[in-house]
Amino acid sequence: MSATTTTSKACCNKCHGILSTPTKSICNRCKVAYHPICAKRILKSFREFKYCRTCLTHNDLIKYNPYFEVLTQDVDDGDKTYTQYPTTTNTLEFLYPLSKVMESCAVYYPNDFRKFDIPRDAVTYKFLNIDGNASNFDTFSATLTTLSHKFTVLALAETNLTNDQSSLYQLDDYRSVSQVRRRVAA
Repeated sequence: MSATTTTSKACCNKCHGILSTPTKSICNRCKVAYHPICAKRILKSFREFKYCRTCLTHNDLIKYNPYFEVLTQDVDDGDKTYTQYPTTTNTLEFLYPLSKVMESCAVYYPNDFRKFDIPRDAVTYKFLNIDGNASNFDTFSATLTTLSHKFTVLALAETNLTNDQSSLYQLDDYRSVSQVRRRVAA
């Protein structure tokens, strides 16, 4: 009687071929490996990490944070690239807390609010780049009515309002404060 031994080798998650050498084409979140050629179609780089499509689709990984880039600017010095941090203390003291808030932001869908036990006295914020009140305000307003939670502050960006339109878009139980973009003369 002879015994057979099998050794398990790592396989590419895309083509299922055996990975013969260690690969750098690994999703930073789920740690799944890919052939370099397969990875070009599957992995996406965000900051210093690579993520597979599945992790990007089902997790809140890519965040808009303009302060992160300011705090960690890559400088190409000919021979090498290195990270340069702002040198003034005032800049760091001002930007770091803003960056930290942006990094901790999360995406929640209407059904998610049923799962949370949010204290009534909690201060909560809802931010939305509405990309035009004329085309998207009604949907936004309807979505708010379906939520079991009432936000303390609602912030809308890119409303594209003019001075005479700001009173058209009001929400019950909220006070509206508008800042109309001023056009710069050419």
